[in-house]
Amino acid sequence: MEFADAAIAATCIYNDFELATLNSKHFLSIAELRLYDRDF
Repeated sequence: MEFADAAIAATCIYNDFELATLNSKHFLSIAELRLYDRDF
């Protein structure tokens, strides 16, 4: 994982935010991270 992805994930976890991303595969290994799931 690149530093930028780790910093974004840490920021979301710390602030109890969901992460909206088009590259969810980059973040699937982080169990504590909540990913925004948009229904199309």
